[in-house]
Order: sequence, then C-alpha cells, then structure tokens
Amino acid sequence: MLQIITKIPLFVWPLFTILFISGLRASKTSSLSIAVFLLIPSIFFGCSFFSFFQKYATDSLAILFWLICLVVGFSIGFFHMKRLRLRFDNQKKKVEMPGSWIPLILSMSIFISKFSIGMMSSMMPYLNGSLLFLGLELFATIILGVFVGRGINCFMRYKASAQ
Repeated sequence: MLQIITKIPLFVWPLFTILFISGLRASKTSSLSIAVFLLIPSIFFGCSFFSFFQKYATDSLAILFWLICLVVGFSIGFFHMKRLRLRFDNQKKKVEMPGSWIPLILSMSIFISKFSIGMMSSMMPYLNGSLLFLGLELFATIILGVFVGRGINCFMRYKASAQ
C-alpha cells in the first residue's frame, strides 16, 4: 500500500489541494474574475482532450461517445447555470455567484475518475483501452462538459450585461 502512495506523481497532491480548496470556497457566495472562471474549464478541457485522444484517436466510436458525453455535460451545465442568479461587475470584470457544493462535487468527481485511470493504468496496464477505462473517461467528459457549459453560459451572460 505504501508503495502505491509513493509512486503517485508529486503534481497530484497540489492539484488535489487546489481543486478541493476551490470547491470549498465555491460553497459560499463569492466573487470571481471572469478570466479565472473561464480558465478552469479551459484547463480541464485541454487535459481531457489530449488525454482522451492520446488513447482513442483511432477509435471513431469512442470519439463519437466522447462528443456525445461532452454535449450532454455541456447542456446540463449550460442550463443549470441559466437558472442561477449571477451579478456582474463589468468594471472589475467579475461575477458574483451564489454558494454551491456542485463545483466541489464536480471537481472531486473528475479528479477521482482521472486519478483512478492513472492508478489502474500503472498497476494493470493490460486494461489500457478497455471499456472500463473508456467508461471512466466518458464519465469525466460529462463532468468536463458541465464545467464548459457553466463557463460559456456565464461568459455569455457577462457579455450581455455589459451592453
């Protein structure tokens, strides 16, 4: 067991801490710059995109499922965000969001699914490309889509409030 923990790459611990603390902060009403709010989904999207296409670039069915999961997640995030009361400060380029545990749950879910893929991949490399890994990747893609949908909806509303 100790060997498993010592083999976890060092970047995982600060990443977990950042995601966890950010999620806790999001549980309270807070003001966040639009740039930061868009940065998080952008980072998740970039990581997911490259991670997924490294493994499944030649599997057109897996790519189709990835796109479907992205659209499903995007729709959930976009329409959920639409219901939230947001306040915008266009001079400071900030958005005030009501507190919610959803960002913490989403962040931890995507972290755990990606962490699980990494751990199982190193411990059981014969599972690479399996349906189990594909399922975890697609689950993470739905969550990614939720983040992207939330970000796009917030940005559109921010731009509309500036007019």
